[in-house]
Amino acid sequence: MATRALSRKAQNHTLIASVRILDTHLSHTKKFIVNFRSSERIIGKVSIIVCHISARAYKTIRGENISKSVKYGGFELHIAYGLPQVEPYEVGCKYPKDVCIRNIRKTGHKRVANIVIPSQNRILNDHKQDHITGYNLTESAKQFCFYCTIKESKKKIENLYIKRIFAKFYKYAENNQELLVRLIRKDSSNDTTRCIIEILQEDIRLSLFFIYINEVECNE
Repeated sequence: MATRALSRKAQNHTLIASVRILDTHLSHTKKFIVNFRSSERIIGKVSIIVCHISARAYKTIRGENISKSVKYGGFELHIAYGLPQVEPYEVGCKYPKDVCIRNIRKTGHKRVANIVIPSQNRILNDHKQDHITGYNLTESAKQFCFYCTIKESKKKIENLYIKRIFAKFYKYAENNQELLVRLIRKDSSNDTTRCIIEILQEDIRLSLFFIYINEVECNE
C-alpha cells in the first residue's frame, strides 16, 4: 500500500501521546500501550510488556556481572576506541554523538558491526546503568537496519521511515564486553523492507529484532 508524504502544514500539528496500562496473566507483569496522535489521527503505536522484579532477584540473576560492569563506569566500551567511525547520514542520524554503531564490515555474506553507545549523548545515557539498556539496543538495531537498506537497495535514506519494530530480549548486554549487531536476513515486498537483526555478545544471542522500513512517496 502506498504511503502519502505528509504536507508541511500537517507536520506542524501538535503530537500527543497517551498510554494504557493493562494487566497480564503473569504476576508482576504489565503491558503498556502508547498511542501517538496528530490531528486526532493515530500515527504510531508502541506496545511494551514490562516485568518487574525485586532487587534481590535482580542481583541473583546478574550475579558477578554487576561488579564487573560497574567497574568501567560509562556506556562506551573500553575496547571500542580506534574502531572506524560511521557517518551519521548513513544510519539516519544528524550528529556524530547520535551514532551507536562502528566498524561495519562483512563476515561471509552477513554484515556485522560493533555497538558503541556514545557517552556524550544525554538521551542515550540519562542515568548510570550496569548494562546496556534495551532502548539503546533497539536504537542500534534501527540504525543498522537503515545502513543495510540504503547500501543494498540504493534507496535515499531521507525517504525512509520505520513502520514497525518487533523485539525479543533474552539476556542482559554487559557494558564491559564487545557487543555486536548482525544482519541475519533482509527482504522486500512492495514499498516495505524487512530486516531481521540479532545482537550478540561472546557468540550468544542477546536480542532479536524484526524491523520494517517503508519508503515514502515524495511529490516533487
